[in-house]
Amino acid sequence: MIKSSTLLCVLSGLLVLAGPAGAGASQVIGLGVEYDSAADWRESGVQPDGAWSYGAYMLPGAWTSFTPLSGFSVYAAWIGGTGSRWGTQPSVGQFAMHPALDTWVVRRWTSPIAGDIEIDYDVMRLEDVPGDDGQVVGIYLNGSLLWSQDLGDAADGRQYTGTLGTSVQAGDVVDFIVDGKNDDQGDWTHFWARIRTLHLRPATPAGL
Repeated sequence: MIKSSTLLCVLSGLLVLAGPAGAGASQVIGLGVEYDSAADWRESGVQPDGAWSYGAYMLPGAWTSFTPLSGFSVYAAWIGGTGSRWGTQPSVGQFAMHPALDTWVVRRWTSPIAGDIEIDYDVMRLEDVPGDDGQVVGIYLNGSLLWSQDLGDAADGRQYTGTLGTSVQAGDVVDFIVDGKNDDQGDWTHFWARIRTLHLRPATPAGL
């Protein structure tokens, strides 16, 4: 949250967050900044990584149960547990995600700003496994559903793309999730997202 002592100025398309004297350097965020889930991916093995973090809902549908994945595998993906069951543990890579049984896998963006944003998405089921019941993907803002799609149980090459508009406050979270429904097999999913900042709103000082 931006404190009332913080000065916000919009100058030449830049949002300047200038703290009180002695607070250190100002932070500059450009209007129209893009956060790209693929382009921003780094094999740092550190969480959070910028505005992105990678985890899972330990309780299906419960965004407050989000837990960061603890390991970074040799496959260059965040993975839950020990990584000994690759493909059935919750996993998040640069382009693909895989849930676990009763565990939704999550790519999370935490907003550094207050304002309006647009979210572009591109989703596709990647594999066929006999007996698999498919998966559901979704985009949530602080636990409220913005968009979802059942991908079915066939890797038919069908892509789902679109753009959403919404407003956020600093610290809000946008979660991109994959739910494997009733099993943990055959649920590898391509899920790319890009978030663009549009209009930035200064926080209202306390007491006004």
